[in-house]
Amino acid sequence: MKNSSARYLILFLSFALGIFLLAPVTGSQGEEGFYPALPGRFFLADANGNQLPDHLGFTVSVKGDYAGEKFWLCGELQARVGEDWQTVAYTAQEFDWAGAPVEASIYFYGGEIRRLQQDGPFRLLLQLKGVGVDRQEFAGFTPSYQHDLFEKADLVLTGGGVQKASEVLKLVEDWAKRSQVTLGALEEVTFTFDRWRLDFKGTRKEPARRVWVEPTGEISCATRVRARG
Repeated sequence: MKNSSARYLILFLSFALGIFLLAPVTGSQGEEGFYPALPGRFFLADANGNQLPDHLGFTVSVKGDYAGEKFWLCGELQARVGEDWQTVAYTAQEFDWAGAPVEASIYFYGGEIRRLQQDGPFRLLLQLKGVGVDRQEFAGFTPSYQHDLFEKADLVLTGGGVQKASEVLKLVEDWAKRSQVTLGALEEVTFTFDRWRLDFKGTRKEPARRVWVEPTGEISCATRVRARG
């Protein structure tokens, strides 16, 4: 009986150790240098104040020894698609550094999550960048947020500040007039991978177009090719 009990104990410990080794660890790679003090906190943000969440936020304290005056906190939000994790959003935010810990927050536009119809839990990969710093961390998983929880708001929290989709549309329309580019009716506007994307329908003489607006304000345009079917 004792031999049987010992055998079961060994099997249990081996199984438990296997789970520990396979389980993802949420936390910093070590509290040294300049680092995000994980775990951080996920939260829902209501940028336009209408009591409906329009952004998924994450906040974490960044601390340690750092020689620069500014740093960047970048986030890659991933969703489970089939058996794989695929990137659904990316953002980057610049912060000032004065030697004291900084409570750094980044935001992902909920309108894009809603457009993609991707449900949580999402997982977040962080990158801390600066002078002599390029550190990557696994920040953890969000709660099981549903895509229809988020509103497609006109107000968007970007790495370059607060912007309105309606103002970006006006900017693109003015650019099109100056550039003598004919745009059809607006089909869709969204903020994805830290830049604006506007899709316009074609006209009888002009093809459908996709316009990108970079964080720097640079505008580019390409013809959209629709799949046959």
